[in-house]
Amino acid sequence: MTVKQFFTQIIILHLAITAGAVIFLVMGLILGPVNPEADIPTLTKLFQTGILGLMLVNGGLIAFLFPRTKLQIENKSTLSEKLKAYRTWVIIRAALLEAVALFCGVGILLTGKQMLLVIGIGFIGFLIYFIPRREKVVREIEFTGEELQILANENAQFE
Repeated sequence: MTVKQFFTQIIILHLAITAGAVIFLVMGLILGPVNPEADIPTLTKLFQTGILGLMLVNGGLIAFLFPRTKLQIENKSTLSEKLKAYRTWVIIRAALLEAVALFCGVGILLTGKQMLLVIGIGFIGFLIYFIPRREKVVREIEFTGEELQILANENAQFE
C-alpha cells in the first residue's frame, strides 16, 4: 500500500463516520419530535443530563487515551504497524465524537429541542477538525527520519 492510498482510505473512513452523524442529525430535525404528547420536560432533562455525561466521559476518554495510545503507537517497530495503530485510534476517536452527535439526533427526534442541534453540530465540527491528514499525523506521532522520508513521498510503499 502506498502512503497516498493509506491516507485516502483513512480520510474516507473518517468522512463516512462524520456523514453518518450529519445524516442522523438532519433526519432527527426533519422527523422530530416523533411523539408530541410525550413528557417533553422529562425527556429534555434526560437528554441534557445524558449529553453532558456523554460529553464528559467521551472527552475524558479521548484526553486520557491519546497520550497512552500515542506512546503505544510510537513504540511500534515498523511504519506499517504505527500507521495501522494510528488508524485504529482515529476510528475510536471518531466513534467517541460521533456518539454525542448521534445522541443529540435522538434527542431532537424525541424532544424537538433545537439546542441539541447546536451541540450536535459542535461535535460534527470536532469530527471535521480531527480529519486525519498526513501533516497532522506527523505532528501528533513521533517518527524516525527514515519513516518521515517515506511519509513525505506519497507514492512510497510500506508494509
